[in-house]
Amino acid sequence: MSYMEFQENESPGQSSHIRRRPSVSATATQPPPQIATSHNSPNCQNSASQASASNSAPRAQMTLDELLMQPGRGNIRKLRPAKLDGATWFRAKRNRTSKAIMKMIQTQLKDAYEKYSDIPTTVKDSWFRSFTQFYNWEPELSPLVQSEFNEQAAKLYSDHIYAWKQKYLQGKKPKNCNLDVFEALKTYWDKPETKATSETNSKNRRSERDGKGMSTHNAGAKTIEAREEEMTIEAGGVPPDYIQLIEDIHTNKKTKQIQDPKAREFVETVKNIVDERGTQRTQEGLGPLTREDINQVVIENAPINKNRTYCLGKLVDRNPTSSSLPHNSSLVEEVKILKEQHLEKDARLNSLQAKVETLTNILMENFPSSFPPTQL
Repeated sequence: MSYMEFQENESPGQSSHIRRRPSVSATATQPPPQIATSHNSPNCQNSASQASASNSAPRAQMTLDELLMQPGRGNIRKLRPAKLDGATWFRAKRNRTSKAIMKMIQTQLKDAYEKYSDIPTTVKDSWFRSFTQFYNWEPELSPLVQSEFNEQAAKLYSDHIYAWKQKYLQGKKPKNCNLDVFEALKTYWDKPETKATSETNSKNRRSERDGKGMSTHNAGAKTIEAREEEMTIEAGGVPPDYIQLIEDIHTNKKTKQIQDPKAREFVETVKNIVDERGTQRTQEGLGPLTREDINQVVIENAPINKNRTYCLGKLVDRNPTSSSLPHNSSLVEEVKILKEQHLEKDARLNSLQAKVETLTNILMENFPSSFPPTQL
């Protein structure tokens, strides 16, 4: 099924936010020509009734699992948390998930919603089904994939609406814009309560953080996951520890200094702790701290704000006392299951290949004339 066909079958439900006039066909629909039959024939009447019932019956929509298991999806890029076998995951470098989600927001947003949380579940589910045109994953991962999808979609939707608002304040119209949606949002932005909330949020973003100024970093539009992946490649496959990663994304490329005072203070603190523990291990005759040891020091000492680890965000577990494992508590078990399934599939495939080779050899020995010379 092509993307356009999918969109036609999967268009989001309409809400009452924006009213539209129903479209009217330019030409009257003509009934199909009827085949002349004898009305006295009961067989013909039964056939006509059955055909009418068949045509009027709605087609059952495939479940998400059925959609993911459709043949021909092997060439669609896979989503896997551990990024095994060339797979990718949300927020990773060059995974394009954000572009796929933005494409749906731009082309399938039919009504104005102030926040992503205001969008009806039916519309979100429709977008998620459209997402399967860009990525594939094991059906058992669907709850995790949908959770990550909604989280990234919420961030992108917020950024998208904010960009539209800036265009409106400049007296311009954004590109790739549904004008009905844009006009409805303008009404919302002009409300006094909306302006008051916007001003409060703006002041919070400009807060001095106890005299440390506004939060800054130097990673640009890259996520911390993407920068970690880049640094791993640059180091020949060796991933950076969290201190190296935090230093990198907060260091000014010209001055070579960490310009965010809070980040600079945090890095100095964890470096001192690492040095102290390293000295203690040396005195005890132990080896140097491993990358995992250093990461644990960072996690233990990083402030937590809104269930996020300072400087690291979703890169680590939301629980600051846990080890440096992926952020989702069920992720480790999911990866373990997927690895086991992958090994089982490989074993079955190898067994089948061996059986095919054995049967082929038997057939070639007993019926050599049935095989072309190129196969002998």
